[in-house]
Amino acid sequence: MLTNPDEGSVKGKGAETMLPRRGDPFRAGAPAGSAAPVPPPAAPRGVDLSGTPDLTADDLAKLFPDAPSPNALAAENAAAPDEAFEATMAPYATLPAEPAAPAAPPGAAPPAPQGRQTGNNMYDPDIQWLGLQINPDEIGIKTTEFVRPDAVQADTGLVAFLVTDERLKQRWKEIDDLEAVVTTAPKISLKVAQEMLDRLATARNLLLGARDQIEDAERQIGEARYIYERARRSKWFEQPSIIFGFQLIMMLIMVGGFIWMLGAVDVLVAVDGNLRRLGPAFDTLSVAVLWASILWGGLGGVTGAFWNLWRHVAEKKDFDASFSVWYYTYPLLGMMLGAFVYVVVLSGVLSFLQETPLFLFILAWAVGFQQNLIFKLVNNVLKRFGPDDAGDTPQTAA
Repeated sequence: MLTNPDEGSVKGKGAETMLPRRGDPFRAGAPAGSAAPVPPPAAPRGVDLSGTPDLTADDLAKLFPDAPSPNALAAENAAAPDEAFEATMAPYATLPAEPAAPAAPPGAAPPAPQGRQTGNNMYDPDIQWLGLQINPDEIGIKTTEFVRPDAVQADTGLVAFLVTDERLKQRWKEIDDLEAVVTTAPKISLKVAQEMLDRLATARNLLLGARDQIEDAERQIGEARYIYERARRSKWFEQPSIIFGFQLIMMLIMVGGFIWMLGAVDVLVAVDGNLRRLGPAFDTLSVAVLWASILWGGLGGVTGAFWNLWRHVAEKKDFDASFSVWYYTYPLLGMMLGAFVYVVVLSGVLSFLQETPLFLFILAWAVGFQQNLIFKLVNNVLKRFGPDDAGDTPQTAA
């Protein structure tokens, strides 16, 4: 504890020890060694002098008499620039300006984001490289679609001459006859019959509205008659019961294929040996796994056909016999897609599926069940051979 509370102050140590020799900094104009405090000047009313005031240019000139003035320093720098600095910045002054991005035309799609991920990270349906992309809309035969032009104003004289009372009565009788047939037809589903009755009701309303609407009424009658004739002329193999039996046969064929594979191990091993004699490209091929992948793809197709048959016959009640070819080809397409899935996995693009055949069989069944998944799978494979983030190096299979 300090015995003298003023031991560290000017009062305790003395002005000769604590104050500089040039004078008293606490009092302007005070002689050296004088420590008498000077009360601060009274502040004007409304002015706060508690903070440190800023120094003016004149105060700085008095404190630093040898320093050049700011105006003279600026004029000197302008007259004689720093040659070393100019030499350092000279290479950067000649860099070419970055070209501005061209303006997108009106209605154009936004540009693709940079740094797009590839591989197993994501699937991008818009990936394109050298045209390697599967587009389901570009597959198959394309047909032209007729666009009906707008109706023109009918001439009242021609309407009176062509649309006679006898013609109106004839169309009305056709509607009555079709309604009677639709309600008793054995090969028409509920939703198809409802569509036909709605069209016939629309035709009645058009005939009751005005004579010049007879062409629209006849259009509705013609479409209803076409739907009925299409259902009436359907073949026996286009009926749901026959399609159901075909799917049962295909399922038994798949099960028989699995049973045959268990008893033909020696045959499969011999086939593997013969294939390896063809060259190194067949060293990793397994006929047993390929056969199982084909069967699982076929089972997926049978399951998809059963699902759609139940959905359109029992649930929605809108089965259409004209789609029967879809049910017959779906299991066969599933088998072919199961073989393709095995080839994709064998190529090493989807390396994580090579750890166990179970993942391969699950993928084969899924592609057979929902066959439009093959487009996503193929596009994902093609993307592996597309350019990387740098834009000029193809991706390699993992």
